Amino acid sequence: MNQVLEDNITETGKTETLFQEYAFSAFIRELTAVIRAKAVKANIHFTVNIDCNIPDRLYADITGFSRTLTGIFDYLLNNTAHECASNSCAGQKYISFCADLEELNNDIAKIKMEIKESGNGETVTLALTQKTLSEKKTAAVNNPENVNILVYEQRAVYAKSIVRTMENLGVSYKLVSGVSSFYRCLESKNYSLVILPLPLYDDVRIRNLHNSARVKFAVIAGTDEEIPKDNSSSVIEPLHSITVAGLLDGVSSGEGEKNADAQINGTDTDNDVMSGSSPFNNRNILFLFQKDAQEKIKEIKACADTGNIKLYTINMHALKSAAAIIGAERLSETAKTLENAGKRGDIDYIGKHTGEFISDLETVIREINKTLDGVSVKNENSAVNTDLLISELARLKNALNAIDLLEINSAADSLQKFILNKIPAEQNGGAYNIDMSVRAIIENKLTGNYDEAVSIIDTLMGGLDKGRQDG
Repeated sequence: MNQVLEDNITETGKTETLFQEYAFSAFIRELTAVIRAKAVKANIHFTVNIDCNIPDRLYADITGFSRTLTGIFDYLLNNTAHECASNSCAGQKYISFCADLEELNNDIAKIKMEIKESGNGETVTLALTQKTLSEKKTAAVNNPENVNILVYEQRAVYAKSIVRTMENLGVSYKLVSGVSSFYRCLESKNYSLVILPLPLYDDVRIRNLHNSARVKFAVIAGTDEEIPKDNSSSVIEPLHSITVAGLLDGVSSGEGEKNADAQINGTDTDNDVMSGSSPFNNRNILFLFQKDAQEKIKEIKACADTGNIKLYTINMHALKSAAAIIGAERLSETAKTLENAGKRGDIDYIGKHTGEFISDLETVIREINKTLDGVSVKNENSAVNTDLLISELARLKNALNAIDLLEINSAADSLQKFILNKIPAEQNGGAYNIDMSVRAIIENKLTGNYDEAVSIIDTLMGGLDKGRQDG
C-alpha cells in the first residue's frame, strides 16, 4: 500500500495542480458509483459512511485527490484476501469507506477519510485540509426530531453502517433483522420511511401497504437487481447519509435546497453537474438537455394522443434522469410520477397531468436558452476529423470498460468538441449522425449507463471505419 501512495504522489507531481470549487456530495456520489461497480465484480461488499456535517462547497485539487482515492480502492479491491472474522459475517469480504469532519475553523475544514479492509486487513487513513466556500452541509434532514425510520437489514456489515448513518443524521430509527419483528413494527407504529431490501418488498403484505399509500417505502437493491416498476423511491446500495436524506426529501446536498443565485429557473446550480465538481462545462450539458427535450416534447404529445403508453413511459424515464442531471429536481420528480403512471397504465392520470408537465419543461427550456444565448459549443462547423474522433472514442471505451473514473471524465469531456454548435438543416448527413451519437454517448455516461455508452461507441466506430475504408 505504501508503494501505491508513493506512485500516486509521484504521478500527481507530474501533472499540473488544479485547485477548483467542487461539491463534496457530488464527488461522493460519483466515486461510490464507480467503486460499487468494481466491488460487485470482485464479489466484495462495500459500505459507505459520510459525515453529513462536512461542508458541501469545497475548494481543492479534486483531480489529484480523486487519483489518490481511486488508486487506494483499486489496490484493496484487487488484493483483499482477508475475510470477516465475526460470526455474523464470517467468510465475507468487505471494504468500508468513511469520511468524517474532524475540525471546522473559519473557512478551513479538516476531513478524515478512512478506507478499511475486512478482517485484519489494511486500513488507510487520509487527512485532508480543504477550503470551505459555504456553510451548507453535505446532507441534512428537515426537522430530524420528527423523523422515524424503520430499516430491515440482516447483513451485519451493512447493519453497522446503517446505524452510524442514522445517528449521524440525527433521526430516530429502528433496525430489525427478522421478518416477524419487521411486521410487528409496521403494525405497531407509523414511520416516516421504511427501508427494506428488494426480496422482502415482493411480499404481498408489503405491496398492499405500498398501494394503500399508508407507508412510504424505499427499496434498497443490489447492483444486479431490478427495481420494481411500482416503486417511486429506490436506491442502489450502499446506503449512506446523502442517499437517506434524499429519500426523505429533506436534502441540502445539492438535491433539494435551491441556490438563490441560480441562473436558470427550475434548476439547482448546486447540483453535481451544475457545479465545479464536474469535468463538463455547465453550458454544454444544458445545450444537450434542451436539444433533446425539444424532441421529447413532440414524442410525448404524440404518445399521449395515440395512446402509445410504452413509448410515453420510456420518454418519461429518460427525462427523469436528464432533468435530475441538470438540477431540475421538481421536473425530475414530476417525470418520475408520470413514468410510474405509464408503468401501471393509468391513462386518466397521464391525460390530466401531461399538459402541465410539458408546460414546466418548456419553461425550463426557455430559461436554458436565455443562459445559452451567445454561448458557443466547441464545434462551429460540420467538418469532422475522423481519425481523431476514432481515437477519442477508443479512449473513452477503454476507460468505461475499466471503470476508470478520472479517465472516463477526461475522455468524455474531449468528445464534446464533436458536438455541433448549430444543427444543420439537412439532418441526415455524417456530421449530424456523429453529433447525435456523441450526445447519446455523453448522456449515457452521465446517467451511469456505461454498457449502453460502449454499445453506441462500437456502432459509431464501426460506421466511421467503414466510411474511411470506402472513401
